[in-house]
Amino acid sequence: MRNLVLITVLLLLGCAGRHDGIVGHWKSDPHPTQLGMSTEELCLRSDGTYSTRATTQAGRLRTRGRYELRGNSLRFLVKDSVVEEDEIELRGDTLITHDNGNALTLHYHRQRWPCW
Repeated sequence: MRNLVLITVLLLLGCAGRHDGIVGHWKSDPHPTQLGMSTEELCLRSDGTYSTRATTQAGRLRTRGRYELRGNSLRFLVKDSVVEEDEIELRGDTLITHDNGNALTLHYHRQRWPCW
């Protein structure tokens, strides 16, 4: 009985932590875009806000807004309008996003330094 209670608690903690698992500072692998090779940094905060920094051959781009996580769907909103919706997978310190509209898959790696 004690083992059953312990297993149940561990499962509940794992399920509860799934949303919190994406909070943090993430950096993508370099990938081709319309602006040349790009690297994106993504800061997901526990209050539901995000910031991005894209470094491209044309310069730097920044965005801010809110995000929502529903199951494995991550939605980015700017001024209450959805600007992007991705399916995500979290594999340890790697966040994989699948943008079905553009058939684009990106791999982000958790960074050791905090968000800006």
